[in-house]
Amino acid sequence: MGSARTSKSKELKSIAEEASFQLACSMEFTRWLGSL
Repeated sequence: MGSARTSKSKELKSIAEEASFQLACSMEFTRWLGSL
C-alpha cells in the first residue's frame, strides 16, 4: 500500500519535471520568435 503511494508520487514528480521542461522550452521558443 505504502509502496504504491510512493511510486504514484514519484510518477507525479516525473510528470511535473517533464511539464516544467516543456514550459521552459516553449518560453525559449517564444523568446526566439520575438527576436526575429
